[in-house]
Amino acid sequence: MIVVAVTRGEDAPAPSSTPAQADQPGSAQPASPPAPGAVETDLSGRQVIIPTNQSGDILSTSTDDGGTCEDIRSPRGLQIQRINQYPILFSTDTGPTRIQGSVPTGYADGPRGAVLAGANYLWLMQSGGTPGKDTVRNHMVVDDVFRETMEAELADGFNTERNNLGAPMAFKVRSCSDRAVVIDYAYDLFGDATGAFPEPKWIVQSILMVRDSNEWKLRFAEGTHTSRGVTENREGFTTWDM
Repeated sequence: MIVVAVTRGEDAPAPSSTPAQADQPGSAQPASPPAPGAVETDLSGRQVIIPTNQSGDILSTSTDDGGTCEDIRSPRGLQIQRINQYPILFSTDTGPTRIQGSVPTGYADGPRGAVLAGANYLWLMQSGGTPGKDTVRNHMVVDDVFRETMEAELADGFNTERNNLGAPMAFKVRSCSDRAVVIDYAYDLFGDATGAFPEPKWIVQSILMVRDSNEWKLRFAEGTHTSRGVTENREGFTTWDM
């Protein structure tokens, strides 16, 4: 139903599908979850913060204007936080500026706000649980069938099982207006079935962000989200300022 950008390295273990049986003699004890405020690294070597609030720690309660279609740069003061076990981007000038329900939201009105919101809403939708439901309900433009399907399939609560998914490495704006922005996100891909790559390649996902109820929302319908495959060509992409 949902395309997931694969960022797991060939040597990294896949998340376990069964709980550890800690009460059996000789079994390994599960690792304790990292404490709030702890700093980890992702597979691309970037810092990832464990927030004190399970829905994220806001870095600023206001944004600038978000730029123009003719001048789109990376948000500044960026930090990756692990929200619902997924990597979400927070900035000091573009948002998010508040928590609504379980979802960090409140992004700059200009297209830079769409760029940051799109990366985060895409991952939060896929993270499932309460954040996934809240994202679909309040921060996406979808048809009734999709919304009802997600409501039925997603359980309430927050994830506890780790994964190795990473935040996007870079973005490219394909088209832009004050009402809609088409964005490509590039994620590190470390290998395939033949083995590890000498240098990471990028797997690219394209989405559509639209203005709805005076905020940026992820439009999710046939043709609005596209997997553009794997590339080594980084021309036209903007890397995050972090």
